[in-house]
Amino acid sequence: KAKQGKTHLCVILAAAILGSGILGFRCRYPDASVLWFDTEQAVYNTAKIARSVHKLCGWDEHTPNPRFTIYHLREKSTQQILNTIISETRKRKPTAIIIDGIRDLVSDFNNLSESDMCVKRVMNLSSSLPCAAINVIHENKGKDDSNMRGHLGSELVTKSSEVFAVKKDGGIFMVSQTECRNEPIPEFSFTLEADGTPIDASSHLMEQKAQIKQIKYQHRLSEMAIAMKKILVPYKKHNEFVKELKSSMSISESTAKSKIKEALFAGIICKNEQDGLYWFARMPDDHSSDSSQGQQVKIGQNQGLLDLPV
Repeated sequence: KAKQGKTHLCVILAAAILGSGILGFRCRYPDASVLWFDTEQAVYNTAKIARSVHKLCGWDEHTPNPRFTIYHLREKSTQQILNTIISETRKRKPTAIIIDGIRDLVSDFNNLSESDMCVKRVMNLSSSLPCAAINVIHENKGKDDSNMRGHLGSELVTKSSEVFAVKKDGGIFMVSQTECRNEPIPEFSFTLEADGTPIDASSHLMEQKAQIKQIKYQHRLSEMAIAMKKILVPYKKHNEFVKELKSSMSISESTAKSKIKEALFAGIICKNEQDGLYWFARMPDDHSSDSSQGQQVKIGQNQGLLDLPV
């Protein structure tokens, strides 16, 4: 879909081809080069793309590098864009070209003959040099329609060796391989630094999952605490406590017993070891994530931009 991170993914792919090693991707060609043809972005954003690629490769962000050239083509006509891509690719003979986005190489992406001719020209260019051709195209606008846009998109899927989809979830971009003629790769993710540079999101995902787990844990404790506070007025023996908790929360007897153990461990309730009476101690601390601080206690122990060819 639009604004879901396709260009950011291309930054990662370009940097990987150029030897950055980002996300563990490696290129078999040590002196690989990339030509990027940008048909969509404003010149400022095109420059940001160039700086991001340079940064990921460890290059000076303000000095052109002969291994990477980006072309700002948004104001050019369809024919001018196509002519530039063909002439520059044949002249420079790069390892890979990125066309962001290929929809601007045709006037009507639903025109059968025009779309077919566009894809064939890119394929011929790729195979004659040879070089890899990475094409960016939107999915259809429908919320539940993940097909690539128009006949052009359909033809690209048919002819491509790999197809990837990018979806944004909060600040995390998830990349999945939807079509593959070769060995498939697992889903991967990335996020953005403050300056927009893509970086590995593995640690961010782990942190996000931990936060979700903690929220669910606190919710469970609060739910138990509310039920137990009503039951333990003022004290209850074990069997009576289990029976009333089972009824109050509509759970099985074994689940009720497990919740009592968990509540004891979290310090929500306390138990007098001498007479076996339980009483309510406190509501769970929303800022405490370490349930090991709770314990079973006795009474009294509660604690509760670059040069751009145009």
